[in-house]
Amino acid sequence: MVTLSCPVRGCTRALERLERTLRCEVGHSHDLTRRGYVNLLQPQDKKSLDPGDRREAVEARRRTAEAGRTRELITALGDVLAPWFSSGGALLDVGAGDGFILDALASRLGAEGIGVDLSREAIDLAARSYPKLGWVIANGDRRLPFMDGSFRALVTVTGPKNAAEYWRLLEPNGVLIVAVSGPDDQAELRELVLGAAHVADRSGRMLELFGEQFDWVETREARQVEVLDKAALRDLLDGAYRGVRHGARQRFDAVDTMPVTLSHSLVVFKPRKLTAPATPKLSR
Repeated sequence: MVTLSCPVRGCTRALERLERTLRCEVGHSHDLTRRGYVNLLQPQDKKSLDPGDRREAVEARRRTAEAGRTRELITALGDVLAPWFSSGGALLDVGAGDGFILDALASRLGAEGIGVDLSREAIDLAARSYPKLGWVIANGDRRLPFMDGSFRALVTVTGPKNAAEYWRLLEPNGVLIVAVSGPDDQAELRELVLGAAHVADRSGRMLELFGEQFDWVETREARQVEVLDKAALRDLLDGAYRGVRHGARQRFDAVDTMPVTLSHSLVVFKPRKLTAPATPKLSR
């Protein structure tokens, strides 16, 4: 069972559950919501009163996932993770969003699944949908509220890139998967609404960001092409905060269906044997 740590600045002591409250030995307490998740986001960890994804984006991504458009991504993640979960273990998803991917992985692997996200809207939907998993509101770019070495594996899908913190949280023989958008991800849709589909290979940048704390194992691709109707295209746009510019409105409105490529690069790492984590390199 994963143990949470107190997020109060300078504390980091283990939290013990007492009915609907989590409390550390010096008395800092944090209440569980009626849906069972806990908000451990501290004032210094947020830049607004309601940080993270808005409800519309969260719900759009859920519809996209439920329609099977993360199918190849989930399969590839599960294939990579399976060897690490022959005897159980805990899996952390940082930037878990609505929880669809984590639930699929935890079910396949028999893992204790814990999801973290900055968005209250996302974690609320995740907790309502998957109450058997653990859900925490926290900032993945800061210290995460878990004890050292708590997780067999850690996954982040287009989420925070907090290398030193991920090193701290993983077991010495654990695995990290950093999934980034592939070079051709949604290229057809980007060309339609932005006027161009710039090709960008983000996987190489991950080797730089994680190279001090981790050794590269492999990079695996997950890719599928789907013919989408207008509602599905709108969900992709809303989920990515990619609005339709005025000049592209007529082009978008004229499209009833179109094929769209959905792709991710999965960069797989194992923790390097260090005596202490190096200085964090955050990608914002």
